[in-house]
Amino acid sequence: MFIIREIRFITGTVLLFLFTVSTLHSQTRQPAGCDSILISLYEPCLTGDLSEKQENTIFSQSFIDLWLKGTVELYNGLTVSNKYLKYNGFTDRLIWLREDFRQVSLDQEPILAFTLSENSPGKKGYRFEKISVRDNPDDSPEIVFAQLLHKEDISLYVQRKVIKTGITEGKSGLVLYDVYEKRNIYYFKNNQTISRGLTRLNRKTLVAVLPEYRENLTEWLRHGRQTRIRTEEDLIRFTLWLNSWQKSRVEP
Repeated sequence: MFIIREIRFITGTVLLFLFTVSTLHSQTRQPAGCDSILISLYEPCLTGDLSEKQENTIFSQSFIDLWLKGTVELYNGLTVSNKYLKYNGFTDRLIWLREDFRQVSLDQEPILAFTLSENSPGKKGYRFEKISVRDNPDDSPEIVFAQLLHKEDISLYVQRKVIKTGITEGKSGLVLYDVYEKRNIYYFKNNQTISRGLTRLNRKTLVAVLPEYRENLTEWLRHGRQTRIRTEEDLIRFTLWLNSWQKSRVEP
């Protein structure tokens, strides 16, 4: 009799546990904030490593030095909103400032895209997406975060990269500091094809990464007000024109 009661007790406990887990699991399918306990029980929204403040440097590794409110889109379909974020161009990692003011260098793999928003009203956001790039055909593709500058049939991206260029002495001469430099690398995306990276802005380098549009570039420079490509804004204007020209060819 004791054995039967014991079995019933164990069976009841197991059934109660399974019912609880099933209930929690069904609840996670419903809309909930990514900070909720229910979601974190099964799949943490943001994962990463605690990040220490930069030391021994006189140059910021961040795309923008301020902490900006942002949104993170994950591969599993979840979206994390209203988090204070920075993008580190040296490590190609997104940094999250938690409510306890500790910084977390977020894992890259779960993140599909993210948007940083200026704190001032009317300011545009900065959207970053993952793209696969390679500068030479023989190189292995590299997955990086790149800022979306223009999205259309032919899209324009820029990788906000930061590289270490050397070491310099402090004023006292007793401390050495790392020196970093920001370098922009531009990419054109046509369907699923991504061009080689463009680091210097001029006609020659642009033709090198877009050889199929050589005549278009010449026409744009000849008939438009633009005579040279020097700035990021020039490159965006060329991308806009190139999309217009391509659409005019397919429309009846």
